[in-house]
Amino acid sequence: MNNQKENGFYGAHDLAIEVLSPGSEQYDRGTKKDVYEQKGVKEYWLVDPATKIAEGFYLENNVFTPVIGGKRIMNLKLLNFVLKF
Repeated sequence: MNNQKENGFYGAHDLAIEVLSPGSEQYDRGTKKDVYEQKGVKEYWLVDPATKIAEGFYLENNVFTPVIGGKRIMNLKLLNFVLKF
């Protein structure tokens, strides 16, 4: 996050990871992704526990661009780290 204040942190997250569920998948892939993009979240990942597939997005020029992910792997661009799960 960007700024720490006396009563908490303010600003966009640097990294957000959502674990999808049937009740939230459409919201996480649509509305939430759009809001995170508009607010300047630097990297956003969606992980589907049913398929074990991770899908990532990195903010470049204020637009989310896909990051290589896949089955049981997340290529965290922000951290320069590959996470295998």
